[in-house]
Amino acid sequence: MKKNMIILVILMLWASPVSAQQATGDKPYVTPEPSESLESFDARVGLDYRNVGKSGNPRAGEYEYLKSSTGGALDLEWDPLPHRFVLESFVLNPKDYYGSVDYAYRDVVLFNMYTRELYHTLNHYSFGTDDPLTASPSSVDKNPGDDYFMENGMSRAFIRFKTQDFPFHLYADARTIDREGTIQQRYMRGFTGGLDRVSQSRHVDWDTKEVTVGANSHLGPLEADYSHTEKKFRMLENRVLVDTYTLPAMSVPHNLVPDLKSSSDTMKLHTSYSGRFVASATYSRGEKNNQDSGAKTDFRNMAGDMMYMPITCLTLFVKYRHYDLDANNPDTVTVSGLGPTYNVRDSLSSKRDLVTGIVRYRVTRSLTIKGEYTFDTVVRKPWQGDSLAPLQIAPTPSGTGPDYWPVANRTTKGTAKLGASYRLMNKLTLRADYSAMQVSDPAYPSDPDRATSAKASLTWTPIRRVTTLVSYGGVRESRDNLSAPLAGGSRKADRDQALGSLTVLVGKGSSVTASYMYLKNKAAQTFTFRDAAGLATLEGGVPYADTAQVASLSVTQTLGERVQLIAEASKCSSKGFFRTNGSVANTAGIDSLSDMRVDEDIYSAGLEMHYNKDVQGDLRYQQRLYNDKIDNTQDGRVNTILATVSVRW
Repeated sequence: MKKNMIILVILMLWASPVSAQQATGDKPYVTPEPSESLESFDARVGLDYRNVGKSGNPRAGEYEYLKSSTGGALDLEWDPLPHRFVLESFVLNPKDYYGSVDYAYRDVVLFNMYTRELYHTLNHYSFGTDDPLTASPSSVDKNPGDDYFMENGMSRAFIRFKTQDFPFHLYADARTIDREGTIQQRYMRGFTGGLDRVSQSRHVDWDTKEVTVGANSHLGPLEADYSHTEKKFRMLENRVLVDTYTLPAMSVPHNLVPDLKSSSDTMKLHTSYSGRFVASATYSRGEKNNQDSGAKTDFRNMAGDMMYMPITCLTLFVKYRHYDLDANNPDTVTVSGLGPTYNVRDSLSSKRDLVTGIVRYRVTRSLTIKGEYTFDTVVRKPWQGDSLAPLQIAPTPSGTGPDYWPVANRTTKGTAKLGASYRLMNKLTLRADYSAMQVSDPAYPSDPDRATSAKASLTWTPIRRVTTLVSYGGVRESRDNLSAPLAGGSRKADRDQALGSLTVLVGKGSSVTASYMYLKNKAAQTFTFRDAAGLATLEGGVPYADTAQVASLSVTQTLGERVQLIAEASKCSSKGFFRTNGSVANTAGIDSLSDMRVDEDIYSAGLEMHYNKDVQGDLRYQQRLYNDKIDNTQDGRVNTILATVSVRW
């Protein structure tokens, strides 16, 4: 297939200049002289100073670099036609900046490059106080005073060439993602005779590179695109952690971050996007490799879409998706320091097909209804067995592992959706959606065998100065007769989301916006516990729940013609927990550390001042509070003052 694609691209490269030559009648292309009046130049320069004060947990400023700094911005557009050049950039601090450059020569050459970096403060989770009377499990924090953070950087360069007077393009796209910082590595350690919960600091440097080259063109009634992509991920340091023990004497490696590599070839075809009939097709083939373990996955994906509009008010859609995964891994693995060779169960290969039909009908100018049905099938490739038994695989030698995965051979899912949008009047619009799903032989214990969901939103503008929005979304999931090893348990889950917003224009040049959001996730599920002999004991209805509420208020007020005041406040309260009832022996305490109750408050005020159309100044103040209501040592506060002056010419 790859060979056929390469031949097609060569034909496209050959045909494009021939067609262009025929279109121009063998006449040479003459570059017209640009007029001086066509040249334009516009620029803006800004300088800023940012003062930061902090105390306690730095998580209060989760997405801020918590040091005072100076920065600036430079934006300009220069168009000495036929050239066009655009630069956009700002530097908030040494760890938070953005820059973008665009260049174009007519429509023959197009170049874009941008870079972006963001600083992320990470939480230092507490393991609590170790109980000296309990030998196992114990809690060990090797670096209790460390702060954790991640510097996230992304860069992209894109270039495209086009033949003159013919729509044929060659392009290349290169992306890099760099993540560097210090994280909290948490793991369980069981080689000391007991069981330890361990936390330690780990410096990471993750590097991801992705390059795509391709070509596209008009081929009569079709447009075609072919691309090849290579992607690599590397951990540049501290790829693996090692624990050293004296009794018995050994060094145990753990938490390896493997090097990954993948490549793919993609072919896309589509008709014109205008008209009563539109069709498109995509085929992609590639492989993914774990260069440390030797695991490999070959994949083949296909997609096809068709849209037909027989009459103006009726639109029909058909969508098809196919995913084919062929996973392979080595039969054995040897872990340094642990001596013996361990056998590895075969990876699961699968094929998935989705077919979706959609009908959208505009009943009147005010009412539109939409119906949709999706049939989703996943077939996993077993070594032996049937759909009523656990998925069999080739036996692992020497009895070092089970010969099956507790996953169904075949899972089917049917989802029906119905939606409507109705404009009751010019200032009142209602939208509602409902869906129902049935699943046969769900794959995993957290998957439902039936689920329903509903969403509704109402937008209302009762008077010219008032706008309201109310929305709700809810999901109900249930599961009976959970597969092994849960042996007949059940699971129920509810998720709710509600949002309300009110905006009022008060007088001339002032407005008030108030909003509230509520999120809730609640589940009750049967847990299976196994003792040292491998015997299973069930505990039913183990609850888990988390909720979050966010309220915010924003006020803007114009003070004269050149000054605007902005004030904002928001409060987020979140909590979560799960509980076991202790009816199963030796399970008390596993839900310790599960409780979470946190309040996050943000208060800000700012002035925007326009001295004239070319000179502008901003002064902003923000306070962020992080209040852990369970552990006061996690509380934190961050105060930020930002002053900016910009000049445009």
